[in-house]
Amino acid sequence: GYDKADKWHVHHIKHRSQGGTNRPSNLALTHESCHKELHRKNLKIKKTSIKRLTECAHFNSLRLRLKDMLKETYGDKVSFTYGYITKINRERLNLPKTHYNDAIAITGITDIKKDINEITVIKQVRKKKRSMHEATARKGRNKPNTDSIRNKKNTKEITVHGRKYALWDKVKVGNKKGYITGFTGNACYVQDIDGNYIKPDGKPYKQVSVNNIKHIRRNNNWITERKAA
Repeated sequence: GYDKADKWHVHHIKHRSQGGTNRPSNLALTHESCHKELHRKNLKIKKTSIKRLTECAHFNSLRLRLKDMLKETYGDKVSFTYGYITKINRERLNLPKTHYNDAIAITGITDIKKDINEITVIKQVRKKKRSMHEATARKGRNKPNTDSIRNKKNTKEITVHGRKYALWDKVKVGNKKGYITGFTGNACYVQDIDGNYIKPDGKPYKQVSVNNIKHIRRNNNWITERKAA
């Protein structure tokens, strides 16, 4: 077992004195007590192999290209960091695990002067929904289904009593604010920025009649909102 109060320690699988590098493939995250035990008993860590994914190869190529582009403008101010370094820095700042706290830790600051209690959430959304179609016939079909008609529920905009309502418009349902994420007839689905459905007060169903919503503003492909951290 190990002491739950242990701090984390970055262990080099192949010791630096033996030519080991600081690349992630040569590193393992261990508890401080476990790390001491490794050296005391001269134990070895064997990392399990990870299946190579096309997405990972694409990202690795992209990040190298991105670094080169940024260095053209910012020079030596641009450098790589890794998740294990971010974790250690975040723990030194006594910050809980969140995406925005990781961003704070990546900056390299050594002291938190003021706790944040609000964050800005930015989310990219798609204005149009795709109609289902096939380029290759499914099993059981003789030919691809490439001429299917768009389902009315997949529309991006409706007009009721002369007023237009579009996907991702910001609206108010009762005392709650959210975004239109879909339509069904003259009703719509409203969700907050985290994807939780906003229902009419006292109603078990998700559909909200457009007569019961207050339109706040139109949005483009980005929605932003200030919320408690």
